[in-house]
Amino acid sequence: MTLATSSNSTKQSWEFWRDPSHYHSELPLLKRGLERWVNDFHFRKNFEDNPQKSLKDRGLNIDPISLQILSDPELAKQYSSGHSGTPVLVEQYRNFINSKRSHCVEIRDSHPMHLRWNQWRKRMIGSTLWRDGPKKHSKLVHAPFSIELTQGCTVGCWFCGVDAEKFQKPVELTPYTEAVWRKLLETFRSVCGIESAQHGFCYWATDPFDHPEYEWFLEEFHTILGYWPQTTTAQVMKHAPRMRALLEHTKNRNAFVQRCSMIRSGDFDAIHEYFSPEELFLCELIPQYDDRLSPKATSGRVRDLVIQRNSSQKPIQIHHNLEFTGSIACVSGFLINLVQQSLKIITPCNASERWPLGYRVLGESNFSSVDDIDPLIHKMLDSCLNNTLCADDALIPYRGIVFSSKDDSTLIATKNGYSLSLPGVSYAGEFAEYLQNGSLTVSEICAKRSQRGVDSLYTSITLNQLFDQGIFDEDHIDTAKKSIIIVN
Repeated sequence: MTLATSSNSTKQSWEFWRDPSHYHSELPLLKRGLERWVNDFHFRKNFEDNPQKSLKDRGLNIDPISLQILSDPELAKQYSSGHSGTPVLVEQYRNFINSKRSHCVEIRDSHPMHLRWNQWRKRMIGSTLWRDGPKKHSKLVHAPFSIELTQGCTVGCWFCGVDAEKFQKPVELTPYTEAVWRKLLETFRSVCGIESAQHGFCYWATDPFDHPEYEWFLEEFHTILGYWPQTTTAQVMKHAPRMRALLEHTKNRNAFVQRCSMIRSGDFDAIHEYFSPEELFLCELIPQYDDRLSPKATSGRVRDLVIQRNSSQKPIQIHHNLEFTGSIACVSGFLINLVQQSLKIITPCNASERWPLGYRVLGESNFSSVDDIDPLIHKMLDSCLNNTLCADDALIPYRGIVFSSKDDSTLIATKNGYSLSLPGVSYAGEFAEYLQNGSLTVSEICAKRSQRGVDSLYTSITLNQLFDQGIFDEDHIDTAKKSIIIVN
């Protein structure tokens, strides 16, 4: 068995971890120990008091030092990566986490070939940095599409950030549905390129296991796009044999990490009892039952709950913020429902009265035949995505951005510890004041700078440089130009 070393800790691709011969046989057991430490506060206390006994009681036959290093910040500093005394399991687990993070960045940076979509999506990625900060920016993948196979969801999570409706029905798997599915995937392969298209997925305000033939859709996805898309389900124990079969099947498919949302505290023990550490190595367990472990965005049902309790002056036991609400949306592209035969172009935003589900809808349409799909997707991309600043666009930066200048010749935008500098800008101090105002239009800023003798062309170039970085809240720009575009 070839063991990983710290020297290649940042170079291992996600595919590396699909082969168990590449890592120590106890690594899945260490991952399980960490899951127990994170999710079980009683175990955490016992582990602090008696590491060896607490592990033995849970059937975790590993050296406590590895779990201690990974759970104790001071020990983690002492046993840094590359340190001669750092255990192999610790090095490998860190490498594994680095590979997952790198894969997230790879997905985010895999852009569609369609030029208009590519330019718009890059700006939406930039806007995440300015709106939500570096931490969210590093995790939000801006997937190219999501396709729902059912209408509604059977689970009914109280915290659903996209307020899924009650389950109505799955799309029936008929020859027509099969043709639609293949056409959608083939169109995205053509429009996005296969690298980008591989990062779509097959659920949204739905649970994938609500469709009895969900796996058929995944198999076709793999055949056409060469990748097995990620599954996230809140029904892992309701469909435990099915989940086990799916995890086993992915061993022979081009797939990476799957996800299980745990909506009840008892789910964690049940999952650990049913599945082996090896089965769950490439599977994330998400503790949705505890707001301390998995804070909720104040969108969808959480937003409704907070508003209702505020209005009745009742206490709210969960973290919430009605100003910086957050969002669970992760697509800057198409949201498609096969039951309704609907297509929408969406992108994440903070939940608001206008967009309570945490994503903006820029355009929508419906198809009625397989032949509609390709031209309709192209038409929506051409009609719904704005990549141009116009003279009457109001330039409202995201809240918290501070504009300033250096030597009155460099314009600077700063937020969340991130800074953007544009050198060679005349009267940069005054320019910063105009932008900080947050209500002036492109033409108004150009006119003010013209009075200083600055050509409007140069002002427009600078404004477009800022626009391309995603600094301005485009909901204001798009809303002023139009409502949601309906494409026929």
